[in-house]
Amino acid sequence: MFTGIIQAIGILEHVTDTESGRRVTMNLGDLALEDIKPGDSVSVNGACLTITGLANGNATFDVSPETLDKCLVNEWSVSDRVNLELALDLQTRLGGHLVSGHVDGTGSLVNIDSGIDYTRMDFSVNQELGKFIAPKGSIAVDGVSLTTNEV
Repeated sequence: MFTGIIQAIGILEHVTDTESGRRVTMNLGDLALEDIKPGDSVSVNGACLTITGLANGNATFDVSPETLDKCLVNEWSVSDRVNLELALDLQTRLGGHLVSGHVDGTGSLVNIDSGIDYTRMDFSVNQELGKFIAPKGSIAVDGVSLTTNEV
């Protein structure tokens, strides 16, 4: 589980297609390295991925076909920036929403309107996914927890 509050920005260092999906290696930026080890979960642009290797500030993740189908991992390229968040522990303050990291699908940003103290973003999603979005509920976009105003 995650909060949807981004802790660091990572940079993709290497992307390789494998027989069982895709392997990505990324620099973890300012993520607290002393708190992580192989086998730990990290939210990477909202997808819960498991660290399979860790060396010199870089983490490797093996991405399954299911995750590739539901997320935009197939569109990631070397040098792309991604949002990172460590999984919750029982001492973590919940500053956002509870975010599972199990992605249900993708949508498209169709409009953005920024004012002095707000930003409104309008998204389009398919009907199958849209039926699960509730007014005053929450969604995560690239791992960022957002409150829905209207559906």
